[in-house]
Amino acid sequence: MHILMNRLLSLLLAVASCEAKSLVTSDLVHKVGIIESNLNENAVGDDGRSLGAFQISEAAWADAVAYNRVTAGPYDPLLSSNWKVYAYDYTTSHHAAELILKMHEERMIRNKVKPTPMKLYMAYNMGYKQASDFRFNENVTSGKRRAILLRAKGILAQ
Repeated sequence: MHILMNRLLSLLLAVASCEAKSLVTSDLVHKVGIIESNLNENAVGDDGRSLGAFQISEAAWADAVAYNRVTAGPYDPLLSSNWKVYAYDYTTSHHAAELILKMHEERMIRNKVKPTPMKLYMAYNMGYKQASDFRFNENVTSGKRRAILLRAKGILAQ
């Protein structure tokens, strides 16, 4: 019996260690808000195309809504599709930003890209495709984008 229990415990520990822990935490989402707008809930950027503390575009919000509907459990809150209203609400937009980051993290894992906070931020800020085109390397960017990513790197390292 003792040997069987040890084997079962070893198996459970092996399974638990195989399950990857998400890098997307409330702290990471909070830092994204600092990078994007210094947590200004009333921020408007990209000529009105990005709103709120997390500077989420209507298209990114729609992606978060769709992802939420597919991944939500029976007791998880569903994200409203009303971007223009809820992008300005800190709690709701925090949830949307978290979903967007999780979506990017899952895509990275599927594409055999090791997620890091910086790679996740790059995908969040410029879209997965463009970040992938840069090979998730902030050093190959230039100009205003490079400045934003250098600031992000400092904030994410805190």
